[in-house]
Formats: sequence, C-alpha cells, structure tokens
Amino acid sequence: MNPNHGAPSLGHLGSQVDVQHELEEKDYSLSQNILSKATVMIERPARYGKQLVNHLKRKNGGEWDAEAERGWVNLGEDRAEVVAAADRLELSVEGPADAAERLENVVGRHLVGFARNLEIEVQWHRNDNASGTRQATE
Repeated sequence: MNPNHGAPSLGHLGSQVDVQHELEEKDYSLSQNILSKATVMIERPARYGKQLVNHLKRKNGGEWDAEAERGWVNLGEDRAEVVAAADRLELSVEGPADAAERLENVVGRHLVGFARNLEIEVQWHRNDNASGTRQATE
C-alpha cells in the first residue's frame, strides 16, 4: 500500500513553496529601515538641539536630556535622534526607504527654520547609498 496515495504531488507544491519563499525574502528586504545621518555645523548646538526636540515631540513624544545634550523624537512609527557636540549637531532619522525623504525634510526644515539667522546646511547621507536630501538657510 502506498502511504502517499491521494496526496498532492510535491513537484507542483514544491515550486509554489520556492516562489513563496523568494517573495517573502524580497518583501523582507524591502521593509528594511533606512538610517540617514547629517552633521550640521552650528553655533550653540545644544540650544538648537533642545529646541528641535521640544518642538517635534509635541505630536508623538520624545525627550531631551540636558545633561547628555542629546534627545530623540518619535515621528509617527519612525524615529529621529539629535546629539549636540561642541560645534555641531549630529542628526539621524530611521524609517522605511519610502519615508526617508519625508523624515529628512521634517527634521532638516525645522532646524533650518529655528536657525534662520545663521548660515547652516543639513546634508543627509543614507546607509543604502541613495542620495539624501539637503536643507539650508537662504
């Protein structure tokens, strides 16, 4: 007696499983988050970092640590981090690839707006080697 009698052929089913596995791998790679960073030379970086975090956190939460001179903000389901150093702000945003431009613009435009009396440039660099956006005072 054949124990597989009446069972579907694995030949056809096997190819469906292979295709499904390939699709799952592709979907997984598309859903990977992009990390984009910018270093902004600016006077009084802690002041502008605090102002940026305090403004953006009103919508979805965030926190500025005055002692560490760093903070974070939730941007919907995505996140931004701000770190003040002696003469610069280190900015980073993380989210899906299709949201990278929007996240960069939200953070960059707000910083440029707060520092409109200074000459600053926010040039984003993404970890997937795609071109990041640029915001600057005019």
